[in-house]
Amino acid sequence: MKKTKLGKAMKFVAAGVLASTVFTNIPIAEKISKAQNNSKATQLSTTKANVATNAFDISTGWSVLKYSSDLNVPVQNTFLQGRKIQMPDGDQYNTAYINFANIGNSIFKAQRVFKLEKGKTYNFTWYYQVHVLGGSQASISFNGDVKTATPIDTNNMDDLLPKPYKKTIVAKEDQNYTVTLEYNAPKYSNVLMSVGYKIGDPNNGVITEEVPAPKLSTLEAGQRQVQGTGVAGNRVVIKDGSGQEIGSGIVGQDGRFLIGLNRSLIYDETITAVQIDSSGMASTPVSAKVEDHVAPEKPVVKNIEVSEQIVKGSAEMGSKIEVTDEKGDLVGEGIANGVDVGNGQSQFSIHLTQPANIGDKLTVKAVDEAGNESPTTTVLVVDTVKPGVPVVNPLDDTMKQISGKGSKVGSQIIVSINDQVLYGKVGPDKQFTINLNHPIPGGTKVKVVEVDTQNNRSEPAIVTVKGTVKTKIPKINEVGDSSKTVTGTAEPNSQIKVVLGQDLYTTKADSNGDFVVNLNTTYPKNTEGNVRATGQSGIESDPVKIVVEDTTAPGAPALNTVLKTSTTISGSTEPFAVVRVSLGLPNGNTASYVKKADQNGNFTIDLARNFPMGTTITATATDESNNVSPVFQSMVMDSQKLTMSLSPVTSQDQQAIGNVSRPNVDVTVKVGDRLFKTKSDANGSFVVDIERRYPIGTPVSAYVTSMGENAEIVNQFVEPRLPTFETGKIPAVGDQMIVINADPDSLVTMTIQSQHGGSDVLQQMADSNGQAIFRLKKPIASFDTLDCYSEVDGVKSHVSSVIIF
Repeated sequence: MKKTKLGKAMKFVAAGVLASTVFTNIPIAEKISKAQNNSKATQLSTTKANVATNAFDISTGWSVLKYSSDLNVPVQNTFLQGRKIQMPDGDQYNTAYINFANIGNSIFKAQRVFKLEKGKTYNFTWYYQVHVLGGSQASISFNGDVKTATPIDTNNMDDLLPKPYKKTIVAKEDQNYTVTLEYNAPKYSNVLMSVGYKIGDPNNGVITEEVPAPKLSTLEAGQRQVQGTGVAGNRVVIKDGSGQEIGSGIVGQDGRFLIGLNRSLIYDETITAVQIDSSGMASTPVSAKVEDHVAPEKPVVKNIEVSEQIVKGSAEMGSKIEVTDEKGDLVGEGIANGVDVGNGQSQFSIHLTQPANIGDKLTVKAVDEAGNESPTTTVLVVDTVKPGVPVVNPLDDTMKQISGKGSKVGSQIIVSINDQVLYGKVGPDKQFTINLNHPIPGGTKVKVVEVDTQNNRSEPAIVTVKGTVKTKIPKINEVGDSSKTVTGTAEPNSQIKVVLGQDLYTTKADSNGDFVVNLNTTYPKNTEGNVRATGQSGIESDPVKIVVEDTTAPGAPALNTVLKTSTTISGSTEPFAVVRVSLGLPNGNTASYVKKADQNGNFTIDLARNFPMGTTITATATDESNNVSPVFQSMVMDSQKLTMSLSPVTSQDQQAIGNVSRPNVDVTVKVGDRLFKTKSDANGSFVVDIERRYPIGTPVSAYVTSMGENAEIVNQFVEPRLPTFETGKIPAVGDQMIVINADPDSLVTMTIQSQHGGSDVLQQMADSNGQAIFRLKKPIASFDTLDCYSEVDGVKSHVSSVIIF
């Protein structure tokens, strides 16, 4: 701004000089009265505000909250409202104005309160002056934004020109905006204060902005959307008459909006729309009534069940449903206010006020609240409901009639009994009766079905004929003490219950009446039990008693060996069994003997002679129930008992050598899985070629059979070779190194027994050539004994011993 010095008319009077003129840009008519020499200063705490010509005219409408002057200068001479001032540059302002000098000690406070409304934006453009001389203090507070007075710079008079104050307030809620003028002036001082707006500003310094209300297009009942125009980017909220939000959306760049709703619009309801800008400010609401110019769609209606007499379907939500007969008479009406089925349609259910018959045609239409009528729908009265399940009276195996209750008069009753079919009819009282040629056996399943005149078929009623007659007693086959089953015959398909001792078994007879009960164990003779059957009647038979019989033959009697020198035969069998023994001589003759075993089953038969070797022996035992045992067979043996021996087979052997107590008998040797056979010679010795060497640990066994007797060798294995001392390496007195040959990589153990007592045990691994070299701490002495054995994988050889000479 170009600086210009003010003329003499703008000069402030120096402090301490009483002034009768208020210096301003233009002459003013008012004169400040001279101060009176009163002992009390004039004081004013509040002064009512001048009525503002405009709610936002800052030059008027002030309230003086505090004022005093000890020269009794009236406040209206100090504080001027609606005061027009002009600056040297020609700008004019309407102001609330203070400009005085030397009015005595004075204090002052005034406020201008503006009422700001929620949702509006206020743009303030005001101008203010606040300057002092002579120690005065002054300030202007724009709702807390304080502008403090500065001393007047007489060298820069442009500083006195009004300064702009600009502020934008967005009212989030209804609120006050307060401007405060305040000074504290000593006796000789000057104060210049003003706040106002430029004359010619059409808005008086305040521009009020608010969010414009949206514009709604015509609202049509049944629609689920609202459209209209607004400010691009703003959000539009749609509410119903109860204030519930039913939809919202954003205005497009073309200024249009289309908002989906969470329900359909209802005729004649009031819908409210509010537009909200990006700062959260809302417009004033705009409301509109929902109209209805569209007739309802044709109702969707089901055919009417004659048994229900109810019209069911769907139509426009809230519409009135009218049902007329073929004569046009109204026979039912209601409202479509049931379940929402979508697209603005709701279900309805209307009871007819006049009865309708099968084949009648009824007409249904919908009338909305605006009086628009839908096209009509024609429906038929039909019968598609199947009858209920017939109620059949109790039936037992003595009755010759089936009776009960149906659900539809005139329906046919169909009774199925196995492969037989009977027919009846539901009478006017809904009862039915069907005669039988003979009673139905108890337990029989009877199926009863109702079929109406429209051929609708009910679900079947299944009843079971109550039995009153006991099931026939079953027939049981013999049960022995070795039996694992109980068998017999009973009524076909009956349930069988068997009790034996304390045990219970159950099974079911087959279609022929045969049954088999598997037992968990055998039962001793004389064990008692019973068998019952429950057949179709459901009534259990009387029990049939069973007693376990002795049907188990004794085991073959066990006879002790009979030698060619024996004169008796002894053995054992079942207690008190009779033993029959036959001896067949080589010449074809037979000698027979009979003997009864004692209570322990033992017996001895006196032969009264010897029988030659090879004589055949047969024996049986017969128990007290005449059950005969299997046959025992043997022969008279030589007096020499059959035995055998087998020398150890080592890893170096290709033969097995042994002896049998009898000459010329068959010998079998088994090495691993291989079998080798030979005969003992006249001395009982045998040698078997086993063809190759076998690994240490291979199982070895042998057995021999002679005249029905057996002998065997078991639990032997191929052993490590016996440790040996070669001739050139035989230990001698004084040696401290001993060489022993054994299996390669075997562990050789050597025990040195001193003739004077004491022993040393040494171990050494044989190398890959089978040599084990022992180095002694002291020389071996005369008559020391060396005991050696080798071991491979836990299998030990026999001991090889050497005495030192």
